Parts: sequence; C-alpha cells; structure tokens
Amino acid sequence: MLELRNEIKDITLNLTSSGFTHEEEEWIELQLKVSQGGNNFSRSGSYLEAADIWHIADWLRALFNHEAPYEANLHFLKPNISFHHIASSIEAVIIGVGLHNEFEVDFKIQQSLAESFGNSLYRLQEIIERGGQDPYDYENQLYFAIKWEEFPGVIHKLKTMGSVYPPYRNMDLDFLKDDQE
Repeated sequence: MLELRNEIKDITLNLTSSGFTHEEEEWIELQLKVSQGGNNFSRSGSYLEAADIWHIADWLRALFNHEAPYEANLHFLKPNISFHHIASSIEAVIIGVGLHNEFEVDFKIQQSLAESFGNSLYRLQEIIERGGQDPYDYENQLYFAIKWEEFPGVIHKLKTMGSVYPPYRNMDLDFLKDDQE
C-alpha cells in the first residue's frame, strides 16, 4: 500500500492492509513495519478505516498539485499514525509520519530532521521558519523526502489498494490511469 524510504538514514516504513477486520465494520487490518539497519518493528491492528486509504492518497495528491494548505496535516479517528507536510522544494516534499500509541517504534530511531536533510536544499532553519516541526520533536516522527517524480507511483499504489474496499470495490480501474501520467 505505502512504502517510504529515507535513504540517508536507512529508514523504511511500510503500511499494508490484509482486509476488513470484521465484515460489518469499515476498519481494515493494517500492518506497519519500520526498519533501520538491523532494527525492525512491526505491528498489526485495526487502526484505519477503509476510506482512510483514500484520504492518504488525496492528501498526497494535494501536496503534489500544490493544492494543500501550508500546514497540511492528516490525522485519523484512532490516533496511532499521522502525516505532516514539513517543507517543499523544487526537488521534493518532506513529510513526517508520526507514530503514536501502539505504533511507537520499540527501538531508538537514529535520525533528526537536521541530519537527514542538512546536506541538501532542506536546511533546518528554513524549515523552522516556514512552520516545520520543532527540532526537538522528532523522536516519534519519521521524515521522508518524496521526489516529485515519485508521487504518481505512490498515489497509484494507494488507490489500487483502496480499490478493494467500498465504495470502489470491483470497479474498473481506468480512473487510476491519471496517477501514472
């Protein structure tokens, strides 16, 4: 469904879904995996509703199309995961993925916003001045730069996964072609 990588700090985040938790509910079974070097964390549970997959895809599409408000954050009913727009440049968009409650990683992530993006166009002071995260508030948030050319593929994967859930279940997937162009 969603894979994000921070190449500089060797951090990978994977979110996948294996179906509804219960047939009569909208909650899906979500698997989260975070790895850094030899450290691995995984957790499964019903933390998102089926429509939340579409909310993530729409949020990313809004960032890609420069239609999101400047402080574009995405939170869900169960506050285990959140998405934050940190900064944008001509090369990429930096997002933060906040992991809370049951999704808090059980090993210390070796990263900071300054270290992760300090050697490129993303200087920490500029991010702070533009309303980004406080430099000391990164312990339970992972940072990823999504390059502009990667957005269509990421959005397409989310929508493909979302197409197995109502209201888009069993529909012709032609509407997804826009995401690949």
